[in-house]
Amino acid sequence: MSALLNSIHDRSSVMQKAFAFALGHLVRTAKDSSVERLFLKLNSWYLEKEEPVYKSSCVLTVHAISHYSPDVLKGHACLALPLAFLGMHQLPGPDEEQQSESHDATLWSEVWQENVPGSFGGIRLYMTELIAITQKALQSQSWKIKAQGAAAMATVAREQTGSLVAPHLGLVCARMCESTGTGAQRTVAVMLPTLLEKGIVSNVVEVRSLSIQTLVKISKTAGARLKPHAPRLIPALLEALSTLEPQVLNYLSLRATEQEKSAMDAARLSAAKSSPMMETINMCLQHLDVSVLGELVPRLCELLKSGGGCASVIVSLTVQCPQDLTPYSGKLMSALLNSIHDRSSVMQKAFAFALGHLVRTAKDSSVERLFLKLNSWYLEKEEPVYKSSCVLTVHAISHYSPDVLKGHACLALPLAFLGMHQLPGPDEEQQSESHDATLWSEVWQENVPGSFGGIRLYMTELIAITQKALQSQSWKIKAQGAAAMATVAREQTGSLVAPHLGLEELLRAIGSVVSKCSGELQKPCAGQPTVAEVLELVLKECRKESLVYKMAALRCAGDNCPQSGGPSLRSREGDDDDDTKAKERQTDALLCAFEVLGKAWPKNPQTQARFQVDVCCLMCEKLKLSTWRVQLGVLQAMKAYFQGLMLLEKGHQDSTTLSLILTETCSALTHPLENWRQVFTSSVLSFVEALKSCFCVTSMYEQWDCVPVKSREHLQHSLSTLQTDSRPDLRDKAQELRRHIQSQP
Repeated sequence: MSALLNSIHDRSSVMQKAFAFALGHLVRTAKDSSVERLFLKLNSWYLEKEEPVYKSSCVLTVHAISHYSPDVLKGHACLALPLAFLGMHQLPGPDEEQQSESHDATLWSEVWQENVPGSFGGIRLYMTELIAITQKALQSQSWKIKAQGAAAMATVAREQTGSLVAPHLGLVCARMCESTGTGAQRTVAVMLPTLLEKGIVSNVVEVRSLSIQTLVKISKTAGARLKPHAPRLIPALLEALSTLEPQVLNYLSLRATEQEKSAMDAARLSAAKSSPMMETINMCLQHLDVSVLGELVPRLCELLKSGGGCASVIVSLTVQCPQDLTPYSGKLMSALLNSIHDRSSVMQKAFAFALGHLVRTAKDSSVERLFLKLNSWYLEKEEPVYKSSCVLTVHAISHYSPDVLKGHACLALPLAFLGMHQLPGPDEEQQSESHDATLWSEVWQENVPGSFGGIRLYMTELIAITQKALQSQSWKIKAQGAAAMATVAREQTGSLVAPHLGLEELLRAIGSVVSKCSGELQKPCAGQPTVAEVLELVLKECRKESLVYKMAALRCAGDNCPQSGGPSLRSREGDDDDDTKAKERQTDALLCAFEVLGKAWPKNPQTQARFQVDVCCLMCEKLKLSTWRVQLGVLQAMKAYFQGLMLLEKGHQDSTTLSLILTETCSALTHPLENWRQVFTSSVLSFVEALKSCFCVTSMYEQWDCVPVKSREHLQHSLSTLQTDSRPDLRDKAQELRRHIQSQP
């Protein structure tokens, strides 16, 4: 057999047939190992030798063995029949070779048909061997053999279902794309359109799955040969990510709650990032440059309107080709901004994440426009989705591109400072707004040298943005601006000049500014109101109908009355707010009124002479008829009242009026002291402490002689009831106060 093989390809066709005839008989007497080597040699010749004489030697020998020694061929069918299957797909060449190659293909076809149970059965039976030999053919240096391999694989795919071919087809295609030269590039160019246009969008599950697997394998082997096809490949795969989602998800999302929708969006995004198609995209992104980005970026901008998969692609682009991406970063940022507020919270975070990376590759002018747009949204748009878009974007930039944020700190950090003063709204918004305020606070704290230093560093910008906030049509933004200005005033005592402020948070801000910056406010300045003018405006607000707002105005006025030299108390008439229906709110208003009354009691002889008896009678009336909570608040106001009462001082003494005031006070104090068992120890102790402070003031000015003896005795009797209490701290306080009264002249 060895001698025949060495001679068979050196002869004419007649001699070839003679030697093949001899081999066809000789194999019956040969050992199996010798026959196996014979078939291996024939396979090697057919796949590796390009001369036609080798091809004809192979077909004549195998045909002779099939005809004269069929049992031997069947014993080595796994070597012979795959070669016959490949050979029967031999394509005709030039005219002079066409007749010979057609004859060879006929002989190969006879061998195949005579030894398999039908074409379908034969392919199914020898599937593994057929795939193996076609793979070898597709890797051959000869284009004729490659063409035969491709034709043979096409027959396999046509005769068999996708589930049988799928494990092998992708690898075959990948091997074709793996080779070097223009051939592999042509193979990629031919295969990709079919896979993208028909394969991955097919309604047949098997075809779609096979196409995706093939694309993944091609992307791993084709390498840089994918680059010219990237503008078509990447958008097609991103579109497929959304179209291949189960329709049941869309059905469920229509009926899901917001929380359930967020969970579903998170699952979708996670599945997209881990899908084989995203793996293919990431392979392709490694080979991109400026030559293809010009065509790819517009397609990505269009796709941003339909899904978050594009966001992760943009992030990858900033890593793979940051310099090449710079000319297109502005377009991508604009597209992301146009889409970020139309999505769920999950999609918002994905787009913000992309923006956080994209600003690294963008021009300074584009980044500046981005921050200006975010400032505009935050101050002008009332929808919560715009607020959350702003905070997520700035927080992402701070986290992933801190150098960029520091380069535009004059735009970003004042917005963060204003945002961290965001106040919770209704219950359904409270958690979201609290989270937003936390993120804003993180941005501020991570980018300034301490709160005090940050405010001092960006003072001009902070004042500017709070002024814009206070001029906003939204009361929420007004309140934020007021709260932010209050923080500035609190942290920067004396550094503010002529701030312009104004509702509840605004009133608190006024209180902080007037008290902390009174020296600056006293200086003449064009357009700057005096403290007295500010206070007069606040007093007007005290007459508003909203009880909560009225209390804020009262406290603001009370905190700043000492700065004004003592205003008229007429503005606080009706502080009891008898029209309110809610008892708790009414009590709060009453306590607020007495708290302010104590703070606002002026060192002004004319005002005191007019109101001192009326105020005393009002406090005493509430001591007799109110709850312990109100009585304690009244007593605290009474303490401030006596500390500022000018009747106790030399030069302003009026024994008759003072005696009336002290008699009324002592009489009123006995009512709460005789009902002490109804309240907690802490409340009684607080009351006694406040009572002691009032009497100490009177003793300090030596005016006890104006208190009638009967009133003193009545007061001591009330205190003696406290001395019988089992609680030692209360008993000791009462005894100490009683002895103090007894010691007075």
